[in-house]
Amino acid sequence: MGPSKIRAYLRKAAFWFHQVWRFGPSSFTDWCLAVFTLALTITAIYQFRITNSQLNVMQIDERAWVESRDIDSGDANTPERHVFAESIKSGQPVAYPLNVINIGKTPAKNITIHIFVMILPASQDPPLDWTEHTDSHPHQRLDAGILFPNGVFRPSVYRITNAGHPAFASGDEEMAVEGGKSYVVTFGTIAYDDVFMVRHTTKFCAWDTAHVGFDSTGFNTLNCAQFNDGN
Repeated sequence: MGPSKIRAYLRKAAFWFHQVWRFGPSSFTDWCLAVFTLALTITAIYQFRITNSQLNVMQIDERAWVESRDIDSGDANTPERHVFAESIKSGQPVAYPLNVINIGKTPAKNITIHIFVMILPASQDPPLDWTEHTDSHPHQRLDAGILFPNGVFRPSVYRITNAGHPAFASGDEEMAVEGGKSYVVTFGTIAYDDVFMVRHTTKFCAWDTAHVGFDSTGFNTLNCAQFNDGN
């Protein structure tokens, strides 16, 4: 039972109560009609809420769910394979192997990704608030029309200069990452529509160090791990 039928019942109930209030209870039938119409309205509202709740559950189960994931390790928060950090070489672009995956049951459409790639000192946490002001900070914007269930989108992602070109790593940055004094991090948002025309946003943050055995507590990345979320 939809909203239009509920509004019709409400109008009928209002009419009968107005008639009784204005002209008095001319008959027992008038009272019965008013009360019966009100009861129908209450029942319609209750059925509408149940139906709407069931529809929401169905949409959640059937919708697209898009996330950024390290396909090989399955965990974007804890450094394991170190491919990201070990790729930092002087004179080479700072690149990130982004994997955007639709783990839902239906396609995701109109996908827009804003992604930042940085090399930061171990004591510095990533400026995650940049995702709220993307026009003010150099980053990459990536767009895709559709991503089917279990589909993977693997765009080329780099640290970007203010001029919009890939930024190369310096010799000092390479040494700092190799020596555990700096880490590499990427963060951003993925916005997309599901088949029910609802817009969703996934927030992601992943970081890496250069060598196995580095204590993760030595890097200011707690906010990065807590940033990962989606709706």
